[in-house]
Amino acid sequence: MIIKNIITLILCCFINCFNAQKSLKCDNYEFVKEKNKSVWQKIRYKNVELKQINKGNNFFLIPDCNSVSISSDTKFLMVRQIISDKIPKDSLEYLSTYDAPYVIINSDSDLFSPDFVAVEDKKLIFFSNSQGIGEFINNHDLFYKNNTYYNIDDFLLRIPDFIKKKKVILEINSLKELISNDPITDKNLSQYHKIASLLYAKESIIILKKIIEKYPSNIVTWLSLADAQWKLNQKEGAKISYRKYLFLIKEQKNDFKKIPKRVYERSK
Repeated sequence: MIIKNIITLILCCFINCFNAQKSLKCDNYEFVKEKNKSVWQKIRYKNVELKQINKGNNFFLIPDCNSVSISSDTKFLMVRQIISDKIPKDSLEYLSTYDAPYVIINSDSDLFSPDFVAVEDKKLIFFSNSQGIGEFINNHDLFYKNNTYYNIDDFLLRIPDFIKKKKVILEINSLKELISNDPITDKNLSQYHKIASLLYAKESIIILKKIIEKYPSNIVTWLSLADAQWKLNQKEGAKISYRKYLFLIKEQKNDFKKIPKRVYERSK
């Protein structure tokens, strides 16, 4: 009878403990939290607890599986981390990425990852932690600092400095994504001109043509485009762009004395 009571007690405790927790399974990862809590507190990978991560009293903001990024080999996980579980449930969705920055977890080492990570299908594409070389994650522009990936609103303003310091690599696909995320406007037009001037001709043309789509009468852009085309030995395209530049100078009644000599030579 005593043994039966003990077994019953153990089973009740187990059931109560089980019911006191809530879990969310995303691929090979399972997130666990106390039933009355608003944030996730524990992470399991392939049913094994990540002890190093979990013992650090970390809290994670995970509304659903769409809000996490998992590498194609599932070894790397990107989630948003918050410093406290005291945040009211109804305010969680309004947290900025400064309040809940992205962090990278390496399931192999059971640590927040300090290593370079590159993943497929844009599920998780980012950059070297040690170098702080910028890329894009899930259509968010990120900046690496103090072992954390931050979404920064003024990323576009920082890009020229990043390019000069070789902290950002903007290839054609990245440029298209950048323009998609931050469409060209009157407000950022000069910034995009500055970025284009720092890139190789092949990449700068992507930006310059996008500017011309929106501002077909922008004189500076036509000259920059012509020069970039000339560098790439696209002589016919460059000739057309130089002529368009000359036409706009005349149409807008600008000073002909400021026209570079090369424009006349290359537009013939």
